Amino acid sequence: MNSTRVRHSVCVCIVLGGGLLCSCAFTERVMPLTMSHGNVVAVLNTIDQTEAEDGELGQEKGTSLNVRSFASRLAHEHRTSIVDRQHLAEKINVQPNKPSLASALEEMQVESKRLLEKKSGRDFDEAYIQQQISIHQQMVGLIQDTEDSMDDPALRQHLRHIRPNLLSHLSAARAIDRQLSAQR
Repeated sequence: MNSTRVRHSVCVCIVLGGGLLCSCAFTERVMPLTMSHGNVVAVLNTIDQTEAEDGELGQEKGTSLNVRSFASRLAHEHRTSIVDRQHLAEKINVQPNKPSLASALEEMQVESKRLLEKKSGRDFDEAYIQQQISIHQQMVGLIQDTEDSMDDPALRQHLRHIRPNLLSHLSAARAIDRQLSAQR
């Protein structure tokens, strides 16, 4: 079985309306996690699926043009990434195999979406952008840790290709956060 050892604790915490929502897939940074290529593909698919869904919610509920445009970009780019990864998985003959990390991410997304759906107006915009900053910070770290330890060259190259996209999303979310803060 092809696999990689990832040394990374994935705890994503989002502040929404004074509450803190956290999902921790692993409890210790030093605990090695072995993920097969199928696990990596499944985690990436989960990230992209949840981000596409969050993007759709942002398009729907966002009041700021910048938030809606950013959310539209996220939905489109993360859906495209899923399709690209399906082609890659076929090429390298890997079946997605969902590990506990993917399940934890899904659970967190359901709860964060529930909390975001209760917000409106500026409160929604601010909470949505804060969520995107938090998630993209964690995902960039996860991708970087995974990329460095992949033994499949095509999958490693795919990770190297998506990390700049996630960094671009993070940078855009931070810029929107600064704009929202300046408007207070």
